[in-house]
Amino acid sequence: MSFKLISTLIFSVLLAIIITLMWLGLSQQDFAENMVPELIGFCLEGIFFIGLLSIWQQRRERRNKRSLAKSLRSFLGVFLKEINSGIICNSFSPIDNPKELEQSTTGIDKLKLNINNCSISDSSIEALHSLSQHEISSLVNLLPVAAELSPAHMIRWNDILNQVKKLAALQKREDIRQLLLDLLDNIKRFDELGL
Repeated sequence: MSFKLISTLIFSVLLAIIITLMWLGLSQQDFAENMVPELIGFCLEGIFFIGLLSIWQQRRERRNKRSLAKSLRSFLGVFLKEINSGIICNSFSPIDNPKELEQSTTGIDKLKLNINNCSISDSSIEALHSLSQHEISSLVNLLPVAAELSPAHMIRWNDILNQVKKLAALQKREDIRQLLLDLLDNIKRFDELGL
């Protein structure tokens, strides 16, 4: 049970006992006139403060989760920058703003469009292959961090991890386009989960 629930339950029980004693006539006149209103006020103040503390704790947890999600997403920015730098085409408009790649789903949509309409340089394919091999262990180690956000975040992070593993084991150059599109789709789904 949560701290809020236990504390509220304790104060409610105390309040119920005091009111019951007062109604049963077990208390003396002085006690009923002086202490009962004080105790009722004390219990109500306690419930109020517990409510405030629980709101503060929920805000802090939400802020921590946002920070974790942002950290996870920025880790994937390395892959996105490498993909962005390796696209070759006449009509290609590279994404110049790194924040757009690291924090925005519109950057991912632009990358997907560029991948579909252009080719990827051999040097970039080799760099992505090497990067994937080196970063698999880091992605695996970040899986518990994604699980702290929510089960859905963990599932999406695992999907991203599987795409990176496929990219690391890539043998045929023809498969790179679909792998990258799948990776970008999974990153976009991770972004869209929210908190």
